[in-house]
Amino acid sequence: GYGTFARGFTPKALRDGGFGVGFLSFYPRVEEQLYDSTKSGICATLGAAVIAGSGTALATHPFDTLSVFMQRDSSQQIVKSTWQAARAVY
Repeated sequence: GYGTFARGFTPKALRDGGFGVGFLSFYPRVEEQLYDSTKSGICATLGAAVIAGSGTALATHPFDTLSVFMQRDSSQQIVKSTWQAARAVY
C-alpha cells in the first residue's frame, strides 16, 4: 500500500537530492578541466559524465542502501526510522 511506497522516502530524497546537486556542480568543472587538457569536446563531455556520475553515485549510494533496507522491512519489525536504519546497516 501507500505506507510501503512512502517508506524510505527520507533517505531516497537525500540520495536523489545529493546526486542532483553533486552531479550538476561537479560535471561542468570536470568537463572544463578535461577539455583544457584534451581539446576534444566529445572526450571531455563523455569523460566528465563518467567521472561526475561515478563519483556522485559512490557518494550517495549509502542513502540508497538505507531506503531499500527500509522498504524491505515494510512491516517495521526491524526499524521504524531512518536513523534506526542507519544504525542497523552501518
